[in-house]
Amino acid sequence: MEAKSKMSAVMNKSLLDLGAWHWDNEPSAIELSSDRLTVELDTLSKKALHDFSINDIYLAVSQCKGLPYTLPLAIKLLNDDLLIECVFYPGDLLKAVLQVPSAYFQQHTDDFIKVAGLVSLKVNKRIMSSYDGNRELRRLFESWSDYRETYWLRVITNSYHQPIDDIKEFIYRVVGDDQSSDVDFSDYIKYWKTDYQGVLSVMISTIIPFDILRERISDKWCAADKMGNAFVVDSRTGHINCSNIFWMSIDRDENR
Repeated sequence: MEAKSKMSAVMNKSLLDLGAWHWDNEPSAIELSSDRLTVELDTLSKKALHDFSINDIYLAVSQCKGLPYTLPLAIKLLNDDLLIECVFYPGDLLKAVLQVPSAYFQQHTDDFIKVAGLVSLKVNKRIMSSYDGNRELRRLFESWSDYRETYWLRVITNSYHQPIDDIKEFIYRVVGDDQSSDVDFSDYIKYWKTDYQGVLSVMISTIIPFDILRERISDKWCAADKMGNAFVVDSRTGHINCSNIFWMSIDRDENR
């Protein structure tokens, strides 16, 4: 309820009110009265977000205005209709989103994950495979398809007799904001080194960057000397964000 209230308060404000509006070059009085694009942008800067039309969202994103607020609005539209036409042609909003500078996504990884996840959805790949419109959009979409990686996790539990569902739910939460992620679990078996622990292997396919994936599980990873490029975390020496996990390793699947 509190989060919904905060969102409502944000949507009632303009980008100017939110301190999210910046001119690349401060327009002159003449430009503010005669240049069409400048006039449109000036009007947009003072409009409450909840009054934005799809044309307004396109204009804001294509001009990189207020992206922390306007890009999520665009992503919401694209989730409903990937090739929505806002101003010029079907897919113009998608093209604007995919053209947002990489520097923005480096500082706003949540938005990167949402956009890359959108591109990676199988249904959207099918849509784009039959799209014969804007050539630059097709190129951009293809370039955004390169972020998916596959990881192997090996989990040793505190007790073989404990429920495994909470660990599975934890893994699902770790990649929950990537709507295109795939998670496959092996059979849960007893750990051969002890009489009381269990072992679970997990394959994760996701666009979430490796360092962020690890941060969501633990902040105490160490490079594994005898396990290739793997990292390991031990609950005896570092905190794991799931209390029923005793030890875990994570490694990129180089064969996929």
